[in-house]
Amino acid sequence: MAFVKARSLKFGAAATILCIAGTVTTAISAQAALPEAARIVKATQDLYGNVRTFSASITAERSGKTPQGPFSEIIAEETYYKAPNVFYQHVHVTGTGVAAKVKEEIITTSNGSTIYAYDPVHKLYTKNPAPKKASPIAILQLKFNLATAHIIRSTTMFGRPAYVIQVEAQLSPKVLQLPKDKQALVHKQAQLLLTIDKANHNLLQLYSASTGLKESIKNQVVNGAISPSRFHFTPPAGAKLFHPAAPPGMPGK
Repeated sequence: MAFVKARSLKFGAAATILCIAGTVTTAISAQAALPEAARIVKATQDLYGNVRTFSASITAERSGKTPQGPFSEIIAEETYYKAPNVFYQHVHVTGTGVAAKVKEEIITTSNGSTIYAYDPVHKLYTKNPAPKKASPIAILQLKFNLATAHIIRSTTMFGRPAYVIQVEAQLSPKVLQLPKDKQALVHKQAQLLLTIDKANHNLLQLYSASTGLKESIKNQVVNGAISPSRFHFTPPAGAKLFHPAAPPGMPGK
């Protein structure tokens, strides 16, 4: 049985005011100096990088061909998050074609001290300490190379006026240590299309041509109220605690 691993010197009062005013002015000037596409993407990146709470319905779709034939996979998730490490995520994975047998479901809950992962099909769950910071929501962790951003077009998605912006995901400095041909490949794979709401900078969709992955985000609520009960997990009747096999040479639990 294998679990799906969901995926601040001291200043006088006057000096302090002048310092703060100068900092704010510099920040505003820097923001205004950004090209429009970079400014939009930065607003989205900052929005998700500083959330207190977040909830959404997210659907990721991918399709392609293998030597055995075509396939498609759909990952549908309902997710709720409260910073820094409290969350609930219910994920369904289904497939077609050669991936027709793929059918997984996992419910992952963190109350801030313990993370539970429950498999409803096999009625098994795991229990592990929660780290001080944890979020299973990929879009909250996105970082972009703003210098590469440019607007492709305007569109409407989910009834919302939006921009479609091409941008490169932020890459590790280690990429520069790769041979030139492999660097080019990594940069190509990092190219993304973002569909961003014009009104509030919510990310509505992310698409990667290199992987065929399209991720759509609906029913978003940023910094809204979430009931504490959402993050409470009680093992259902009949569910058993699952103990993974210990690595060779290590004692089991």
